[in-house]
Amino acid sequence: MQTRAPEDPTVREFTATVTELNKQTVTLDHTYFYDESGGQPPDTGTLGDIQVTDVQSVNDVIEHTLASTPTFDTGDTVTGIIDDEFRTYCMRAHTASHIIYGAGRRILDELGYGGFGIDSEKIRVDFTTTTSIDDQTLIQLEQLTNQTVWESRDITWETVPTAEATTREDVAFNTKTEEGVMSSADSVRLVDIDGWDVAACGGTHVANTNAVGPVTVLDRSNPGEGMTRVEFAVGPTGIDRRATQHHALRETAMTLETNITELSDRATALRNERDELDSRVNDLEAKIVDSAITDFESTQTDTAVWRIGSITEIAVAANDAGEAAKRAIESRSGNNDEGTPRGSVVVVVGTDERPFVVIAADDASEVNAGTVIDELTNRYGGGGGGGPSFAQGGGFDASASTIRSALHEWSQPSS
Repeated sequence: MQTRAPEDPTVREFTATVTELNKQTVTLDHTYFYDESGGQPPDTGTLGDIQVTDVQSVNDVIEHTLASTPTFDTGDTVTGIIDDEFRTYCMRAHTASHIIYGAGRRILDELGYGGFGIDSEKIRVDFTTTTSIDDQTLIQLEQLTNQTVWESRDITWETVPTAEATTREDVAFNTKTEEGVMSSADSVRLVDIDGWDVAACGGTHVANTNAVGPVTVLDRSNPGEGMTRVEFAVGPTGIDRRATQHHALRETAMTLETNITELSDRATALRNERDELDSRVNDLEAKIVDSAITDFESTQTDTAVWRIGSITEIAVAANDAGEAAKRAIESRSGNNDEGTPRGSVVVVVGTDERPFVVIAADDASEVNAGTVIDELTNRYGGGGGGGPSFAQGGGFDASASTIRSALHEWSQPSS
């Protein structure tokens, strides 16, 4: 026995005969309660004034689970009342998913249908497509969907042979349904939104798109490889989201002293100003760091001038200190007392409790930066590495002054 809900979705009250009773599980000779299937949740309501908490199809039999053990018995006639608010919500939500898929057919390439689901707050539709569904695409989906709602297109359904349905290019199939239930079914039910979408579906639907009401796209995600999930809302959730967004837009426009239509341009201008200021700040900070390195205490060996120190003028990250050390090497050369070329080594020691160290050295210095870092990690722990010309380490179990002193010792000229 199948539920009569899909064929007569407006029925909210009916009488039926109890054919089987097992504690709180009831089977009827017929039912208008929708059993959970294909992403649509089961109906709620009452049987014989007892709350229905679940409806499932088990071995082609519709089982109604009640909140408590009923007083009626097998053979009795009972009245079933379907929760109108929840059924109507599910009808609107399910139809909205078909409308959105129809919108996807018009703007998404190589589109496939991965399924859908309804909960009390939102609805999801899973698309398989080669098109990247970005923010602009979401806006298009919402716009086309609400346009179709406004156009008041009639919705009909019919049952056709499976062989006929599977040969029609205009019919959308849920891959799981096609591989599962439909693989052994002789017929399939098609839901047709006039001139917009045709899909194999066993759910409950409204009779016209105008009954769906406004649809609000909420978000997107990627639940699996090659699949994009679009979440949307109908009813109060969607209305509340739109009101929240509209309020936020107006508040933001007021703060930025513009109007909603010019908000995007204003935000772009502010971002460009911010980027320009960030660039200027970065340039100034780089000059401060470069100047600080110039003032580092220097030690001359037979082959190199070592400059070792910490930057205290501003906070400097290890990567920025490393780039500054490299710049210093590129701009610096020295000579020993006899006028022969001398290499350069620049060492920046961080000032944190467990400081970093970056070392840059040129070829003429005959100093291997990676070896110096290895020596530091052997003595003070931490980690790091690098090559002859540049290396860095961090997490040393020693203060910045201790590390600087050790480096100064190593950089003393040989006697």
